[in-house]
Amino acid sequence: MLPISADRLLIASWKRKWKQVVLAGIESLADAYVMTGESVYARKAGILLDRVADLYPDFDFRTQGWMYERINYSWGYVSYWQQAGEELQTIALAYDKVRGDWPRNEQLTRFLSRKAKRYKLENPMSLKPSWQETAVIVQKDAGIRFKGELCWVRWDADGRIDRIVICRGQSFSTGKVTIGLKAKTDFVEIRFDDNRAEVVAGRQENVEYIKMDNRNVWNRR
Repeated sequence: MLPISADRLLIASWKRKWKQVVLAGIESLADAYVMTGESVYARKAGILLDRVADLYPDFDFRTQGWMYERINYSWGYVSYWQQAGEELQTIALAYDKVRGDWPRNEQLTRFLSRKAKRYKLENPMSLKPSWQETAVIVQKDAGIRFKGELCWVRWDADGRIDRIVICRGQSFSTGKVTIGLKAKTDFVEIRFDDNRAEVVAGRQENVEYIKMDNRNVWNRR
């Protein structure tokens, strides 16, 4: 039997809290809001979602996770790739359930603004939601400019973009990649492989172009 190190116990403990407390809490609060319409549930779900958005990109299962008695075994974030996909679906669905309450939930925006200023987090919300119909969201550390409501970007171990998911978006750019969409595209998922792009989910007709270094890398099927 292999000895169990403190690091491995810490990973297992955190993963249980991630699934049983954070993810389950987000999902339960979002469902409670849908069933009751009470803003308190949307507010609490929003606080959890906002904090997940702060920390989630820093997780890298390949270098931080432990699977089959070894590290560097599988891609992912907090969990390995298959579970990570299911977890992202839970997060996205919960976001969609509660987001309609946020523009009028001043208690939520004041709370998040205070925390952002206190801990010097990027993009504090002040007293208004940071996203508006005409706004371009900028994430400086990743060089992202995004016009829309929600996007997820996954990089591989070499720092190349592997996948981009966009919800209710109009345009996206980061580094060498630029994506043009028709106004308010509901959902599109794009996979990148060897300087080629493929729309793997969503309606292709909503995509106008996908370019790398100003060169088209996507052909509509």
